[in-house]
Amino acid sequence: MPEGDYAFGNVEAARKAWQPLADSMGVTVEEAAKKAMTFAAAKNRVVAKALMDDYNMDPRTTLFVGGGGGSSTAVPFLAEQMGCKWRTAKNAAVISTIGVALAMVRDMVERTIINPTQADILAVRREAELMAAQSGAQADSIEVSVEVDAQRNLVRAIAIGATELRTKSRMSERLTDSQLFDVVSENLDVPKEALFIKATNGSFSVIQYEKVKKALGIFKTKTYPTRLIDDEGVIRLQKKNAAVITCGMHNWSSVLSRIVDENSIYGDGGQTRSFCYVDDLVDCMIRFMNAEQDFIGPMNMGNPGEFSIRELAELVIGLTGSSSRIVNHPLPEDDPRQRRPDISLAKAKLGWEPHVALREGLTRTIPYFEKLLRDV
Repeated sequence: MPEGDYAFGNVEAARKAWQPLADSMGVTVEEAAKKAMTFAAAKNRVVAKALMDDYNMDPRTTLFVGGGGGSSTAVPFLAEQMGCKWRTAKNAAVISTIGVALAMVRDMVERTIINPTQADILAVRREAELMAAQSGAQADSIEVSVEVDAQRNLVRAIAIGATELRTKSRMSERLTDSQLFDVVSENLDVPKEALFIKATNGSFSVIQYEKVKKALGIFKTKTYPTRLIDDEGVIRLQKKNAAVITCGMHNWSSVLSRIVDENSIYGDGGQTRSFCYVDDLVDCMIRFMNAEQDFIGPMNMGNPGEFSIRELAELVIGLTGSSSRIVNHPLPEDDPRQRRPDISLAKAKLGWEPHVALREGLTRTIPYFEKLLRDV
């Protein structure tokens, strides 16, 4: 901890206080302190990781901000462990982190609904909005995001709003465009000059930059990393690539209809396939090779989990943050409508079955290809 920090204490006194514990552990004072910090950070790490997973936050662009008595020690240590940036808030010594948390309201509603209709989704959304209002959020500050998990028939609505205390404090804290660029530049780790505002409504701004990559040393691909930032400098949405479409009061209906039409799939849901992660498949092959000599097959290998091609496309787009559009084409005549392996023989003879689900397999696979493209 740097000298001059509000939490900086008497180093000699601290060493004397830690020495008995260090002696009993058979380590140095520094090692004992680090072990204690690691133990203390474990619970915070679980909470922070859960929040980052829920909001699909990239550790490389996530900033931890510390406030309160322990922020100069706990926050930097936790951020370093999780590979994130950090800073200490202005006037951190007198900030109550509990007070800050109480200034915001967050409520979540989850409902299990098979094939939810638009009315079902709007009802869940409204329920979350009402819960946030009942918890003290100002009605005009409430923002609701809705997620539909088709695999689990789950509709989740998350409502976030500000209390009257925070609403009043916002009135004098609007940042200039230059200040917003400063925030996004640090978040994206790109020069401020490369950024541009793609759209704004006065309260929120969409800031992007053009990123050019060479694939396989031949093809150039352009992506537009995007940040939605409010007038206080809080980044509300992060996307690795996004298309931004603007509209006004006079044409919002036609623009929205076009967006829905371009991203819709028509028909009965599409053909189904089963996807098996490579680790599971290799494990089955090794077991098959080591099986008794009189067992030579044939035998099915694969994952019996069944997904439509539409579900796969939506899942990939969601996990990658892609702005790709789903476009329908006629189904080829020789394309099978359904594929699902029967692995009962593999279970009986080899004691094998897959363990990696489609979402988990994609979550492992996507970073591999991202790194592959970065290294090209």
